[in-house]
Amino acid sequence: MLKNQKVFEHILGTSQTEDRVVLDKGLTQLAQIALDSDPTSKWIVASAEDGDGGKYANFLRLPDGSWQQVSTYSDEVVAITPGTAEEDVLYLTSLKNAPRGKILEISAKTPVLAEAKTIIPEGTASIEHDDPGSDSHRVLVTKDRLYVTTIDGGPNRVQVYDHKGRPLPDVPLPPVSGISEVTGLGAEALAIQVSSFLTPPAYLTYQPPECSTRGYGTFAASKRHSFQLCSRQDFCDFEGWDQDSNEHHPPARIPHGWNCSNPR
Repeated sequence: MLKNQKVFEHILGTSQTEDRVVLDKGLTQLAQIALDSDPTSKWIVASAEDGDGGKYANFLRLPDGSWQQVSTYSDEVVAITPGTAEEDVLYLTSLKNAPRGKILEISAKTPVLAEAKTIIPEGTASIEHDDPGSDSHRVLVTKDRLYVTTIDGGPNRVQVYDHKGRPLPDVPLPPVSGISEVTGLGAEALAIQVSSFLTPPAYLTYQPPECSTRGYGTFAASKRHSFQLCSRQDFCDFEGWDQDSNEHHPPARIPHGWNCSNPR
């Protein structure tokens, strides 16, 4: 069992002996820590689960390099998602008085939980959240939208909202689907790992209708949304050297090959 996890800062090109602890306060002995950020790393957040108990403490790295605690283990905030670099926003998944989950909004520059505003109230479907060992982006922020993965009587939904919490049409998925991961691909495009009882896991690339310019084939019943179906082999967990460019790549899940078909 891992104990006494901390967050260290390592500056690329320096020795590991020069690493320094930047977050070790407000944590339990059994804290399991996961880090996340917006694509530019302007807003970096940490979520620490107390063992496997389902209670979380959440933290934000401020522009001066210090860390501020946003919520404690008793606040029932189970996930923290940074907004875009252009926003002054953190999105919190809260179970407080909302067992199926609600989304709160607070300032990233001055994060005070008592000033949080509910922008997506509790609904009939339950909002999912990651455990520290996964990175499936149950709440994904893009330039103009929030994509929220929920579970509704068994199957998953990907519900869509604007940044003010106003609902938009759901992402149209195959019937009775399970969602393992939602990943952003640029400003609005997504890669969604989908499976069902009858179909193996596969990635779909998705664009909202007003963003689609590539003429993808439609998927499921909706002809207003664009999908492209990719096999599982089109993505890989990649770390190492690109033999063609002789360049090093950090750990990432990337599209590989893009040998995709357009279902009709």
